Amino acid sequence: MKNILMRPMLYRDILMLLRETEPGQEERHLRTAKTRLKHGPAYAFLDGETIFACAGVTIYWPGMGEVWLVTSQAWPRYLREIVVWTRKVLDQLQDENNLTRIQADVVSDNAAACRFVEHFGFVAEGILRKYDVLGRDCIRYARIKEGEGL
Repeated sequence: MKNILMRPMLYRDILMLLRETEPGQEERHLRTAKTRLKHGPAYAFLDGETIFACAGVTIYWPGMGEVWLVTSQAWPRYLREIVVWTRKVLDQLQDENNLTRIQADVVSDNAAACRFVEHFGFVAEGILRKYDVLGRDCIRYARIKEGEGL
């Protein structure tokens, strides 16, 4: 039985995951970790003491943020938990931060990640050529909150 817990993310949480998934990128990982903590809410997801994912939203300006997710290499064991927690947290992040738009950039050849964001109501807006730090093409997705006064 998994003992899943969500708590506010600590600097060391995301740094550990980044080092595991992309070794040898220490300077970039330090920059990423600081940015994620400084510009929006972020959470760590644990199974007991084992961190299997960190996620949050980077708020660029009032009403607009970008969601992000970093997983451990063991993420396939936690796919169900990641889906359940994403469902719980996504609406909460959007409401608590008064975000009209949430966007996500997904590596274009990662079909599973594309299906994942689409499952939560994100719609593809376009391709960003050679966009990420590794020079890969990405697809920009967005989830727009419709409602009164928008």
